[in-house]
Order: sequence, then structure tokens, then C-alpha cells
Amino acid sequence: MKKLLDTTFHVHFLTDEDRVKPYLEANESPETEFLASMITMKELAVGIHHVEDDPSVADLRADFGWVDILPFSMRHAFYAGQIEEALVQQGTPQEQINALGGDILIAGVALAEDATIVTQNTDDFELMPDVDVERY
Repeated sequence: MKKLLDTTFHVHFLTDEDRVKPYLEANESPETEFLASMITMKELAVGIHHVEDDPSVADLRADFGWVDILPFSMRHAFYAGQIEEALVQQGTPQEQINALGGDILIAGVALAEDATIVTQNTDDFELMPDVDVERY
């Protein structure tokens, strides 16, 4: 079972581990693969640049050695495009689609990898058809 950990999960892992610890313990098994997208790493990079002086790529990766980080691929882009077009067809306002840009890319990774997105931000992801989402 693949679990794509959203940015909120990683932030809480770093700042309030007790918030994610029960989820990690409940899902600890050889069948569970914890993933993150490179889009999430970019979002976390914004934060590390905000809170640290002269951070490095190694600093960004240091706390997430247990997570398989996926580069963004052509397949991911294809599925993200499918999701965005579905939002357009549903009548979602363009401003809202623009605001969801990062989440659409992350959801594209989830669809391409047949993974469930694990997040506190379920409202945005639940707008996207065929995307499995669970709250931690």
C-alpha cells in the first residue's frame, strides 16, 4: 500500500511529531510504502529557507530518509493535467484551480503511483476526482 505524504504531514512531523506518530504507528507494516513528491520537497524548501540561515539540500533531506521521494515525471504531469481538466469540466473557477496548482501536481503523482494522499488538507484534495485521500 502506497501512502503519499502531503506537505502538512511533513511539517507536522518536524514541528509536532505527536500529531503524526499515531498514524505512522498504525500504518507501520512491510506492505506500506511512504512516499513524497518532489513538489512537496519544493514546498518544504520554502519553509527551510525561511527558518534557517544558509540551508543545504542535505538539510532538507535529513529528516526524511525513511520516505521514498519521487521525482516529478511525464506520467505525473499527464495525470495532473487530467485532474485539472476534470476540475474545469466540473465548473471550478479558474482562480481556485490556480490556487490548487501544487495540490493538483501532488494529486497527479498519487494517481500515477496508485497511492493514497495522507494530509490534513482533505478538502482541497477531495475536489479532485479519483484521488484517494485520508486524514492523519
